[in-house]
Amino acid sequence: LRLDITENTAEQRALLNQFQLFGPPVIQFFAEDGLELEQLRVVGEIEAPEFIQRLNQAAAAR
Repeated sequence: LRLDITENTAEQRALLNQFQLFGPPVIQFFAEDGLELEQLRVVGEIEAPEFIQRLNQAAAAR
């Protein structure tokens, strides 16, 4: 899921508040039950090897 929040509408701000986000870029991972795997959240930029590691951790959490 990718969200464009450049317009900064009330709905977009509500979504940021719901997930306690400052703003982009953020990558979140969710379990099958819809709950965020908060320990895997990425705020800002990361290098490819670390991103791959988080993807693998998210897959293992299934």
